[in-house]
Amino acid sequence: MPWKQVTIERPFEPESLLELLQEGARGSLSRYTHFDIVDWSRRYAEDLQQQAPLDEEGLLLWRIADDMALRWELHMASTYTIDDMKRFSQVDILLPKHYFLTWLAELDA
Repeated sequence: MPWKQVTIERPFEPESLLELLQEGARGSLSRYTHFDIVDWSRRYAEDLQQQAPLDEEGLLLWRIADDMALRWELHMASTYTIDDMKRFSQVDILLPKHYFLTWLAELDA
């Protein structure tokens, strides 16, 4: 499925994070690119940070959303060279499925 970059317009709520993690776990069958899911999570983490101090649930949500952005950067840096990145777009990149399953399990705990 050819993807194009979009800005995900979902409210910054726990339910949205859950739905986007479920979409991410679908890999190439997702309605959204992993790049777009990570972009949304980065914005959600920033929004949560503005609400400090956070309760226990808020801290968990922030940690997961922030971890998504961090793992994206680590995945990019450890998997692809600069030359690789010149040949394709970030919207073509998929994070490993187990990342999404781990984040979903953390939300469910």
